[in-house]
Amino acid sequence: MKRVLAQTAVRLMLGGVTACLLTVVEIPNPVAPLSLVSEARAATDVSISISTFYDDLSSHGDWVSYHGATVFVPVDVPDDWRPYTLGHWVYTEQYGWLWVSDEPFGWATYHYGRWGYADDIGWYWVPGTRWAPAWVSWRRDREHMIWAPLPPRRDPDLISIEVTFDTTPDFYWVVVPTREFLAEDISVVVIRDEPEFVRIVE
Repeated sequence: MKRVLAQTAVRLMLGGVTACLLTVVEIPNPVAPLSLVSEARAATDVSISISTFYDDLSSHGDWVSYHGATVFVPVDVPDDWRPYTLGHWVYTEQYGWLWVSDEPFGWATYHYGRWGYADDIGWYWVPGTRWAPAWVSWRRDREHMIWAPLPPRRDPDLISIEVTFDTTPDFYWVVVPTREFLAEDISVVVIRDEPEFVRIVE
C-alpha cells in the first residue's frame, strides 16, 4: 500500500509544476511512527533548545564560527559528500515528501535549518527552530528528479513561496533518474558523471 501511494505521488509530482518548495509543516512527534493522515500544514515554532543541537551533534561534526553564526560542519564524510544524498524519500499524506536520512545527524540537519557551502569550510548547516519534511527546492524533467538544499538566509526559518534558481548554485543540485527516485539508498543512484550532470541541471 505504501509503495502504491509513493508511486502515485511521484506521478502526481511529475505532472505538476517544474519547481516547488516543500511545504513547511508542524513538527511531528519524533518518537511516534509517522502516519499517513492529512494535508501538510503551515510551520510552527518548536520548543527545542538550540543547545540540544550542539550537545547531540558534537560527536558527528564541529561547531565553527562562520560569518557571525555558529554552524555545524560534519566530519568523517567523503570528499564528494553533499546533503540529501544518504537516505531516501518517503511520501506522506500529512507532510508531503519527507527526507529520511541514514546519517546520525540527519534528524536535525534535514528538518531544522538549512545547508550552505563555502570553499574554506565545505558544507555547513545553520540551525533553525522550525521543522520541515525537508528544506529543499525541486526541479524535474521527464527523466530526472532534481533537488537542492535551500541555502541559508539571514533568518533560516523564513518561509518563502518564491524559489529562484539563480540563487541556488548548480553544484547544490542532486540528480537521480525518475525511475530510481524511490530507491532505498539514493546515494547509489545519484548521477555523478559531471558532463551528464551539467547537461541535466543546465
